[in-house]
Amino acid sequence: MRHRARVDPLAYDAPTRRDGTERLGQPRWKRAAFRSFDRFVPTVPFRFLPPRQTVRTTYEVILDREPEAEAQDHFERALREGRISRHGLAESLIHSEEARRSLPITDVLLSMHVSRCEFVRGMPRASRIIDLGGTHQGYPDGALVHLGYR
Repeated sequence: MRHRARVDPLAYDAPTRRDGTERLGQPRWKRAAFRSFDRFVPTVPFRFLPPRQTVRTTYEVILDREPEAEAQDHFERALREGRISRHGLAESLIHSEEARRSLPITDVLLSMHVSRCEFVRGMPRASRIIDLGGTHQGYPDGALVHLGYR
């Protein structure tokens, strides 16, 4: 059974229907509101967000929820003190157990690729790599390196 992502009909990038009912999903007031929003509300790039908004935005985008108070405080402090970068915060959430459980991969090929990457990352360190079974298109150092072998 294929899981379909829930689509918020008020979302800015909600898909339009092709069955002649597109006006039902995009009422005139909504289009006008989004045009006004884009025109008058400044968009701040992720790299310029203050620590509090960085943590909240990262949680919202990756885990689709607000951070707990303890996590908010921990990551805010870590960002301010330079112990973690914005990308490090995003990476820790992407690879969290919660993300793995709540965001299943529905594409079979992507699932196989992610599984191979995890397998390769878990391999013991070696002093020499002989990559006999894989190439990476456009990269001469081979597939093992680009799958995450360190």
